[in-house]
Amino acid sequence: MNEKLDEILKDEAVVNELCQQKTAEDVQKFIASKGIEISTEDSEAILKEIIARNNGEEDLNDEQLEKVAGGAIFMKVIKPSNHFRR
Repeated sequence: MNEKLDEILKDEAVVNELCQQKTAEDVQKFIASKGIEISTEDSEAILKEIIARNNGEEDLNDEQLEKVAGGAIFMKVIKPSNHFRR
């Protein structure tokens, strides 16, 4: 788990801005702008979670969470709300 990523995901403004990203590359660049490097796989997993939540889909299972950088923190901070409604 990336502790620095966990820390920035506690900031609601950061989460709101992260949720505006449209591609995995955008997610990766946004997180890099905060001084954190994540893998392409992690950025793709985060984007999938954003899209799923935007579409009202269920949470990722435990195995899927482990694949996301920041895993549980990301899920706790980004909860269903108006962040994910169009």
